[in-house]
Amino acid sequence: MKKFVVDEIKLNYSGVTRQLEVDPRTVKTAYQRALSGIVKRRTRKSRKSKLDGFRDLIKVKYQAGCSVRAIFNFICGKGFQGKYTIVKTYCRQYKEKEIKKATTHIERTIDLSPQVDWKEKVLMYNKNNVKHTFSIFSMYYHIQKENLLN
Repeated sequence: MKKFVVDEIKLNYSGVTRQLEVDPRTVKTAYQRALSGIVKRRTRKSRKSKLDGFRDLIKVKYQAGCSVRAIFNFICGKGFQGKYTIVKTYCRQYKEKEIKKATTHIERTIDLSPQVDWKEKVLMYNKNNVKHTFSIFSMYYHIQKENLLN
């Protein structure tokens, strides 16, 4: 809005409303404040979180391999007054770090192209008709023939 005021440009309320996807009255109020020189910024009140006294304990328990539900029940016994969702959301940051650690990037050469397959819950019966369930991981290199000929 300051740019419109400084450059003395007549504001098209409808255009700005569509562009910013806000109410036209909001645009008009902001423009009038910019004209009068009043800059009003909203400040967010800092509140104490319900997790403040429990963050270190949650981190220790999560890194020890406890589930979020078990951590929630444990800290409720210690006096936590919040809900399960707060704890679940807080623990999500640790889960995202673990996921990033688990993924690896494989650089491939010009001639070789790795192919990876994963099959879960493969069901087979032996000759005595006993059921066996297992998972299969397979990685093999596909050699590109056109690169070998050159």
